[in-house]
Amino acid sequence: MVRSRWTTGGLGLVALLGLGAGGCEVDDLPEELRSLFEDASPKELKPESGDLKDKPTRRRRTAQADAGTPTTPDAGDDGRNRRRSLPNVEFSALHQSATVVDMHVDGLWFTRSRDLHFSDWGDKRQAHPHQIRNGHVDAVFFSIWVPPDKGNPPAEARALVEKFKKEALARTDMRPAVKPEEIEANANERRVTALLGLEGCAALDGKPENVDWFIDQGVRYVSLTWNEKNPFASGAKGGDTGLSSLGRALVERLNRRGVMVDVSHASRQTFWDIATLTRAPFIATHSNTRALCDHPRNLDDLQLYAVREAGGVVGLNFYTSFLVKTGKATVADVVAHALRMKAIMGADHIGIGSDFDGDIEPPTDLRDISWMSRLTQRLLQDDFTEEEVVAVLGGNLIRVMHEVQSGAMERRVEHRPARLKNLGDDALTDANFSTTWSPEQPGALVQLEVREPGLDRLTIWTSTPFGHSGVKKLTVRTSCGTGCGGTTTVTVDGAPRPIRVELAGVARAKKVTVEVVVEAFNGNGRIAEIVPEIHVAP
Repeated sequence: MVRSRWTTGGLGLVALLGLGAGGCEVDDLPEELRSLFEDASPKELKPESGDLKDKPTRRRRTAQADAGTPTTPDAGDDGRNRRRSLPNVEFSALHQSATVVDMHVDGLWFTRSRDLHFSDWGDKRQAHPHQIRNGHVDAVFFSIWVPPDKGNPPAEARALVEKFKKEALARTDMRPAVKPEEIEANANERRVTALLGLEGCAALDGKPENVDWFIDQGVRYVSLTWNEKNPFASGAKGGDTGLSSLGRALVERLNRRGVMVDVSHASRQTFWDIATLTRAPFIATHSNTRALCDHPRNLDDLQLYAVREAGGVVGLNFYTSFLVKTGKATVADVVAHALRMKAIMGADHIGIGSDFDGDIEPPTDLRDISWMSRLTQRLLQDDFTEEEVVAVLGGNLIRVMHEVQSGAMERRVEHRPARLKNLGDDALTDANFSTTWSPEQPGALVQLEVREPGLDRLTIWTSTPFGHSGVKKLTVRTSCGTGCGGTTTVTVDGAPRPIRVELAGVARAKKVTVEVVVEAFNGNGRIAEIVPEIHVAP
């Protein structure tokens, strides 16, 4: 039985009957009970009498104790596992015992832009404090975001911080936190933790040192850009020039202050500049997989793998446009992206970043944050273990917070994709500086030209979201002039992870031709990606 923290007339029966998130729908009830709920509105929700802090604490399950070394995907796991049916009590109990963290909610700008108080409902609110509690969500990062074309962004951003303090904290029972252990302590007392993230850096007025004020107010992650290009970096839709010198200084400052760097709105070059510069795990607070939905805000497989190598986390985004190419999305689509991430990164690098209250169209069966347990249910049905689900729901993000705040700095990603020129079909090179290739017979080859020094590795992906490639053996040849280059034979096992081919003796060359030849394949010969990589000096 699930005990509701919020009651009103017939709604007091909602939790008892298992309605709402993860349970049956009102329409499924017998007619004599259905009428009790027809006039019920979320606006009628009222807090129970008594202070939640006086109620018994509940035993929390976290991923910290079980985390250890992040897991590596099984060689045969293509991310599409069997579903299993579960009774409501099983997933509901797990959901309530986990520490559930949403890495990205836009409630501050949602209410300010509509001239609403933070506790007002407004139109189509998706993460109201009542909804957060009813979804048994324990911690939420509220985004400080100001439209880039808004007049005086620094003043607007500071106004959002004041709104957070005076409305989100002072007039609700949510508690602030800056440390991961504070999130878990609050959760054990049944208190929701409210944290801050800075999305885009228009608020900094082009000065890295201005981030210090926001950190002092409680900001625990910063994305250097929104979709646009700014003085620090290029965004997902603002060209692809990467980090500026100011951006590099900002990343280094965030590392020193123990604040997570967010790459969700970064352009591709910005992503790789951050990945190879930061000395702490970085995160993508609200992005999905580009393999399943080709959107510039989603991450490709090599980017996902870089997040894994850095020890970071990618938060599943619930925006339909980032989940499916056309039509409506469901929670099954969210879990499809989670399965792809698990196949590439392992479950220890997946989190939740809903993007609720960001004017998004959510999945039809995950309409707001109060429905969050439906994600728990579907993850369990699709063969995530209980430990993995607890990690995805919040344990992974809490682990990263601990590590970033510990001050132990180590650069973990040392390569980025090279810029390429195809020497054959120009259509092979996509926006990812890589190739997608479907050879038809043994002996087929593709030739690429790398026109920058530093090449020392070739990464090949043969697995796709829809199955393993039939390619069994490849030959890789490099040439860069007299006495420069070499030949390597590669055996392909079809696992959903990168095949790394070390390329000796070509790193100093300014121009290298890379030739990949199919020696043997069976059936589908698709090569998902061929990515020559440049070693980036520290």
